[in-house]
Amino acid sequence: MTGALNHLQIAAPQHNASVERRVCRSLVARYACTHTRKEHAYRIRYQGYLSHGYIAPHPNGILFDHFDHEIRAPSVVIYDDNQAVGTIRLCSFDSAQPGDLIDRLPSAGLFGLTKEKICARFRIDDHEIRAIEVSKLAKIPAYESDLHVTMALFKMLKILVTAMRTQVVFVAVRVPHMNLYRRLGFEVIEQPRYFSKDNVVLGLMACQPSDFGSIEDRAERIFREPDSLKSNQRDDTANKFFKGEDIEIFPPSFGGNKMELRLVS
Repeated sequence: MTGALNHLQIAAPQHNASVERRVCRSLVARYACTHTRKEHAYRIRYQGYLSHGYIAPHPNGILFDHFDHEIRAPSVVIYDDNQAVGTIRLCSFDSAQPGDLIDRLPSAGLFGLTKEKICARFRIDDHEIRAIEVSKLAKIPAYESDLHVTMALFKMLKILVTAMRTQVVFVAVRVPHMNLYRRLGFEVIEQPRYFSKDNVVLGLMACQPSDFGSIEDRAERIFREPDSLKSNQRDDTANKFFKGEDIEIFPPSFGGNKMELRLVS
């Protein structure tokens, strides 16, 4: 990994204003399938986690782990007018794939997840377990309060987990963030506990296909975003994403390539 990215632009914090204003947005999602895009994701994570005090500063300015080397752990990067501003990672496990191991889910080790536990808890055939764990969700500090980028990340989560025929989605969550995931349709399956190695308190939450529809629907109500993609567009969108193509997050009917929203700051 290189120590710096000259072309990664960091947006300046938005200044408060007492008047309502219109903002044109061009939010694009890209699969972190190249060295440059991966490093964008790692730098967003580092800046976001550092700003919350979750990690200590280190000179290389990136945050990644061994899961990032897995081909079945794609990261999404959100760009605002070509600035890398948000990211999320989806680690996946598919019992039908030869050699696929449950420990490809980061929380398998933390919470003792096993195939048997997943089958019993969610009534899934042990030969057909397709699970995803959401992890490393982060935004750069200048975009920390930007709900549009948050919505874009959850919209891509919905598209990808649906296209990948996922049966259960897990997320290990810090206590202050659990209420948001509850509102999105997730439920607590392991109560928060302290992990001394990482000096963090995490709980494990999950949702199933019957909840997937509510992820995006509820997120739209929470974040007050435009209409979602139609169901018949999701597979095509996912295919384009995994080919490395740019994905315009919001429907073309909402202003073409630009998304115009009314914001109060």
